[in-house]
Amino acid sequence: MKNIFRASVFGLVMTAFIALTAVSGWAQDACSDAVEVQQVSYNKFKEKRKTPWTVENVKISIQSGEEFLSKYGTCPDNAKVADYIREKLPELKTYVARQELFGGFNEAIKDAKNVNPDKAFAGGKQIISVEGADTTTALDVSLVLASVGYDNAVKATPDYKYNNDTINYAKSAIQMLEGGKVTTETFGYYSYIYAIKDPTGKVVDQIKSKANALAWMNYTIGTIMYYGQKNQKDALPYFYKAAQYDAPIKKRPGLYQAFGAWYLAELLKMDEQRLAKIQTNANKDNEETLAMFALEKGYADRAIDAYARAYNLANADARQTAEYKKGLYEKLQALYKIRFDSENGIKEYVSTVMTKPMPDPMTPVAPVVEVPKATTTTTSSTVTVPVATPTTTKPGTTTTTKPSTTTTTKPVTDSTTTTKPTTDSTTTKPTSQADTKPATGGKTTTTKKKGTR
Repeated sequence: MKNIFRASVFGLVMTAFIALTAVSGWAQDACSDAVEVQQVSYNKFKEKRKTPWTVENVKISIQSGEEFLSKYGTCPDNAKVADYIREKLPELKTYVARQELFGGFNEAIKDAKNVNPDKAFAGGKQIISVEGADTTTALDVSLVLASVGYDNAVKATPDYKYNNDTINYAKSAIQMLEGGKVTTETFGYYSYIYAIKDPTGKVVDQIKSKANALAWMNYTIGTIMYYGQKNQKDALPYFYKAAQYDAPIKKRPGLYQAFGAWYLAELLKMDEQRLAKIQTNANKDNEETLAMFALEKGYADRAIDAYARAYNLANADARQTAEYKKGLYEKLQALYKIRFDSENGIKEYVSTVMTKPMPDPMTPVAPVVEVPKATTTTTSSTVTVPVATPTTTKPGTTTTTKPSTTTTTKPVTDSTTTTKPTTDSTTTKPTSQADTKPATGGKTTTTKKKGTR
């Protein structure tokens, strides 16, 4: 075996030597070709670099340049031309490699009405793997994939296949943006662009563009968690953060309605537990139930704040339906009357609520301790409360079905003799990002002027 191995290596070396000698001799002979003949390959190389850069044209340019170098590259008279071609070939090859890498991804996302989520995620993952997870390209691609996953999850028939990936890419984009990385393009590609642009398409405000992207990524995570994963409590901090940015997201009534619905649901659960404890205590309050009631008031305050914000924004938005506005107001009205035993002051509350800071859901709800009323005996009352039941709409526009009426009968302590609203089981769920992002356009394909990405 040892001898055979040596013989094999010797044979390969000799073959290479003979081939090299032949090429060298051929190249020397080619130098005697007429200038016009030598110019053919070089002309193709130049022409295809001047035409619109497509993968096909650039491949022809690469092939022509390599042919010229192999045949005439060592000719003394061609030294400068050969050096120029050698300098440009790496750029051309990089362009082709990257365009082929982006090809499937581009095809999957370029038509906003026919996005292919499977191909988008497959291509996007490959791009990030090749480019690096901490690059400007990875930031743009992450923004797009989070957007595709969001739209996929909130369409008419939700598809939650990519929920986890969507959250991960949104978090990755947030981390990069908060870490100071700025996209070299327009904060995304094609219809998934978050840049603030003027009518000519020029990015006019990088700070606001970044804020818009951060707001949407937080809102995306919140939406997936709230609706797709039914994890409302953990979704609220992301909704809250989305509302803190100077971006269109903060004007969405459905965002605040989601807060109101969660606080109301918690209030009602607590109230059922409190009433059960009262019944086991001979229908009398004790320190525990009074403390629970004080905490319920704290939850009521937060629910009122949230519904007031939702109604305020919906009422100022001509795109919102009268039915939706009415449903929000009736929910707010019922909560306000429970909390304050009166509707006096509700209009002023709504008119000023947006001037106040929104309660951070991460902070504990504070109990509201007031002087208890003289009696603690219980009574039974029947309450009828309209329930806002909004339908799914595009983000930024909220329509609802006709408000329904729910009648419930439950014992109510003297300290809560007003009506109680039922749980707001559905909140506004957006289905598209199309009408909330300020611009469209932009590609992942590169041009000669912009260079490669």
